[in-house]
Amino acid sequence: MRAGAVLVAVVFAACSRSSRQPVVRPEPVAVRRAVVAPRAAEHTAPRFGTEFVPDRIVADRAGRAPTDPDFDPSRSVTVTLRYVVTIPAGTANGTTAATTLTVTGALGGAEDDASDVSTTTVQAPVLGIVKNVRNVTTGGSFDNTASAAPNQELEYRITVTNSGSSAASTLVLSDPLNANTGYKMASATFNAGTSGLTGATAAFSNTPAPGPYVYGYTPVDQGCSAPAGYDYCVTSVRWTMTGSQAGGGSSFNVNFNVRVK
Repeated sequence: MRAGAVLVAVVFAACSRSSRQPVVRPEPVAVRRAVVAPRAAEHTAPRFGTEFVPDRIVADRAGRAPTDPDFDPSRSVTVTLRYVVTIPAGTANGTTAATTLTVTGALGGAEDDASDVSTTTVQAPVLGIVKNVRNVTTGGSFDNTASAAPNQELEYRITVTNSGSSAASTLVLSDPLNANTGYKMASATFNAGTSGLTGATAAFSNTPAPGPYVYGYTPVDQGCSAPAGYDYCVTSVRWTMTGSQAGGGSSFNVNFNVRVK
């Protein structure tokens, strides 16, 4: 997953009073500074980066800033402060971090000040993979294991489930072949299932095990002395998915067949 930036708005409603008597003209209330710094005691690891957005201060009185001379300190005003929370790639789903924002008034009185705590919760994909196999020659069903004799055909099915609360994108899945099996031509398929993915492209490698595998090989019928319909040169299959896989338990699967040597 990539690092994400979440824009959060925290709204303060504050009222200030002038302590000078008699009141000839209301004292202006100025927002002296906005402190946007996570406190260690209010953070859970890994800590998120927090950045205040200084040009995004919005007052609720016709665009007047709190430093306007006509700003009436006897009335309340709402000022919106915005900041960006950056979530590092790989942060676990459900991880939370709290950020405290404090606004300090220029007059120095407690009534000029306000603070609030905003909690950011990571919503990330959680992927699970299950690989099953069946003996096509004997008409077997998919299971964790299958028995096969030489020259019999096996079909592998790999199911990917996203049980997280966020969609998963840029998905790539690869599976090296067992050295005692050979790839069946045109058997690499993709089934979107409930995932919402829009498609997948299969690629092949003839790099010797254990790799690293380089993809770009084009399967050839009877490659590496295989019988008709198979290519023994293929050592790994990779699928690159397009679109995003929805969260909440959606799944898709890829399949391919091999011949036991």
